[in-house]
Amino acid sequence: MNSPQTPAKPVDVVVSTLLGTIPPDFERSLFVYTTPQLFSEVRQELQQSLQLSTAVFLPFSEDSSTRPDAKTALEWEETAIAISDIIMFWLPNSCTVDDIARCSVCFGKWASSGKVIYGREVQPGKEIPMEEEEIKRFGYIDSLAKRECVAKNASLQDCIAEYEKKTKNGVLRREGERYVPLHIFNHGAFAAWYAGMKRVGNRLDGCNFEWAFRVGPNKAFVLYWVLHVNIWVSSENRHKSNEIVLARGDIKCVFPYYIPKNVPNMTEMDCEIVLIKEFRSPARTEDCFIHELPGGSAFKAKDPIQEAIDELRQETGVNIDATNPEQKKRMKDHGARQLAGTTSAHQAHLFSVELTLEEIQHCREMARSGRFLGNASETEQTYVEVFNLGEAIKSDLIDWTTLGMLHLVLHDALEGRTKKGATPRGATYTCCIS
Repeated sequence: MNSPQTPAKPVDVVVSTLLGTIPPDFERSLFVYTTPQLFSEVRQELQQSLQLSTAVFLPFSEDSSTRPDAKTALEWEETAIAISDIIMFWLPNSCTVDDIARCSVCFGKWASSGKVIYGREVQPGKEIPMEEEEIKRFGYIDSLAKRECVAKNASLQDCIAEYEKKTKNGVLRREGERYVPLHIFNHGAFAAWYAGMKRVGNRLDGCNFEWAFRVGPNKAFVLYWVLHVNIWVSSENRHKSNEIVLARGDIKCVFPYYIPKNVPNMTEMDCEIVLIKEFRSPARTEDCFIHELPGGSAFKAKDPIQEAIDELRQETGVNIDATNPEQKKRMKDHGARQLAGTTSAHQAHLFSVELTLEEIQHCREMARSGRFLGNASETEQTYVEVFNLGEAIKSDLIDWTTLGMLHLVLHDALEGRTKKGATPRGATYTCCIS
């Protein structure tokens, strides 16, 4: 006998038309641009095809006999777009130049955001080259879509299928949270930042999604994002709304160092440190290169130690065998902290490893050779550098954050040896930081 099946949960598709009620909460949301003539058809297709509960916004009036106040209609539309996870543009061949011009403003503003889905009917044999009239109508949007890696769907059903794929991991958001689009809300850096805010009783009362920098194949991954936030600061009983939150995925970095043998009265200033030199566009150093610890981030989550080991091998050629427990134990975990708390919300997870004589000799040779390593597919070229800490400080090439990490690690390393009563090679260790 077959067991009775659990009835499928009904899909709740809430459609708000122009000046209609905007839901105070939802798990995912959709704004649709199309022509007034297709309003009813598009609405029906969405209600029949969407597989998950969705708040849908259609900027058309139910009653075509009344003309809404233009200012009020614009405010409703701006709010609906701002809280929509996706802005869908479905432009049939019947679109007039005026229809497309209306859509082009919004398309141009949001094309790079990761919030856009685009579809238009393509007549057989008319895809390439486009006729002059077609270029006049669709050329701007088509070219912008191509530049920003926005796929061009050939049917409304294809647009809906893309929407389902992009928003399958919906999250319940209320009030101010609705202004954070789903692909940012699910970003690891946002989740960590927002969890901290809620933990101390703060509240997100609103925000503007300002910008996203997308990378990778078809720009599928958000590397950086910026939100202009309005935070209720619980401990101060006030709102703070004049700052942005900028973040990327948390990075894993590793500090390789070598403690020299037989150095009398040695301090951490005498320890050899291994850094990488890499051209980074924001550099304000004398040589316009950044001098930093080996490190980076992965698009897919992995074991933090393994990620740090991978970056060390990729950028310096030093290989720690993570499959060997004794080798893996060489990696010391110093925890995670923000790098520049007034500027960005992401953190760096710091590891360190004391190098063997063979490993530091490899690094010295790499530094002398001038050969570069890195990830060519990401235009990354890294050069190994070896200094002692005193030389590094005098060079003015290393930023304050990196200097802090260097001091922390070397202080811990030398202090740990002193506490154990170990003064190998006859050296006396004097810590520079109390």
